[in-house]
Amino acid sequence: MPIMGIPIQDSLMIHERKIYREKLGLPLDKTILLQVGRATIERGFDWMLELADYYNKKENVLFIFVGVYAEDEYYMELINRGYMTKG
Repeated sequence: MPIMGIPIQDSLMIHERKIYREKLGLPLDKTILLQVGRATIERGFDWMLELADYYNKKENVLFIFVGVYAEDEYYMELINRGYMTKG
């Protein structure tokens, strides 16, 4: 059944996970959690940082932040804690 006109089976399946992870330099053996959006207090990012720290302690999880920019309040905190970010 399509979601907003997009067939689920064609668009939301990643058929070649290994190929894409290798291309992006991401580990094959970890679950990847993404946080997408600005790193600001208005978006509740303090809570997100606590959640990331919790999962970061697990060996089989990689937390990645996408849409975070140098001018965001928590940017330097993420860098100092060693998280992967992409603006």
